[in-house]
Amino acid sequence: MSTTESSIGKVVSMFLRKPVETDCFAEVETYWKSLCDGRMMPLRAELDPRGIVGALDRTFLVERVAPGVARFRLAGNHLSDLMGMEVRGMPMTCFFQPGARAQIAEAVEAVFAEPARVDLWLSGPGRLGRGEMNGRMMLLPLRDDQGQVTRALGCLSASAPFGRAPNRFKITSDNRQTLVGYGRRPAGRAATLRPTVIDTLKAQTNRGETAQKPKLTLIDGGA
Repeated sequence: MSTTESSIGKVVSMFLRKPVETDCFAEVETYWKSLCDGRMMPLRAELDPRGIVGALDRTFLVERVAPGVARFRLAGNHLSDLMGMEVRGMPMTCFFQPGARAQIAEAVEAVFAEPARVDLWLSGPGRLGRGEMNGRMMLLPLRDDQGQVTRALGCLSASAPFGRAPNRFKITSDNRQTLVGYGRRPAGRAATLRPTVIDTLKAQTNRGETAQKPKLTLIDGGA
């Protein structure tokens, strides 16, 4: 957590200086769109932190490890402040209350399976007399080196009270924009999207196979 020292010698936290409604979301989305360059979405390898310098503390990168499950590969300091610890390697559900975890899992799967741009508005319990916390999370899909949609660039900003961690949220609004037809795929170039979970289960049923529950697989290596 970054701090600054005032002229009278007091240490003042900068954690709450940036409100939920900041330009970090516009900066991240504008950069993501610039990388698309007419395509449905950019590649993970094309990301350059210098393109979103003003939003790095609230930016994160997640990897899909199972249907509806994504873990943090990279995360800015604001996310660590909200959680009270380093979040790299943790599942995205760590930021959500138990009652909201089915919702976030379904929203995460939409990012990778449709694929879709997802914008979530969040709230959480505040301290006595201070009302609820407010927050926002945005997820933008990315392709990996094999052309599969397994990564997502995200931004999270919240007005959490100083000194309280971990902070967990519920989802108050879930806005999505499917990217199918969003880009201009070059003529003769086939899409490389993974089939959705429903498509896979239907195919197994048609073949007389027994559907098996997906297993969580942790993958070591670079982001």
